[in-house]
Amino acid sequence: PMLDALLASSHEVVGVVTAPDKPAGRGMQLMESEVKKFAKEKSLHILQPEKLKNENFSLIISDNRFGLWNRKVKSIYITHQLRIKCPNGFKFLEPLLHRMHNSIISKYDECWVPDFASSKINLSGDLSHEHPLAKNIKFIYIKIFVLIFTIYCLKT
Repeated sequence: PMLDALLASSHEVVGVVTAPDKPAGRGMQLMESEVKKFAKEKSLHILQPEKLKNENFSLIISDNRFGLWNRKVKSIYITHQLRIKCPNGFKFLEPLLHRMHNSIISKYDECWVPDFASSKINLSGDLSHEHPLAKNIKFIYIKIFVLIFTIYCLKT
């Protein structure tokens, strides 16, 4: 849905960057990422570098991949889950995990949360509301189908 939203926007999408094909399954056959399958379907250029350091990017948009950022390139982190919840018995770890997650998010130039900024009307509840947030967090309303996808993910 995020790639669909980008393609439907006024931005020029020249291609996608995704992980190299990896062996999977019992037969260890090479499997393509979902991003690569989508890009093939839309006839987009596909780049699968072994190391991102060796490439020249003008923007990085990371969907919940902590290590995908670069201090020399504008880097944006997209997530709806700013708070990490723990199962009973491990709830005492939540404040520490919240601080660690905020520390990771602060490395990015921006953090986009596809949700409403309101703490009363929102889609992700206390996963992205209720707690102090890093300064670079922005709530964004991209398109209705992205929000529907977010609702679907929260229900499953």
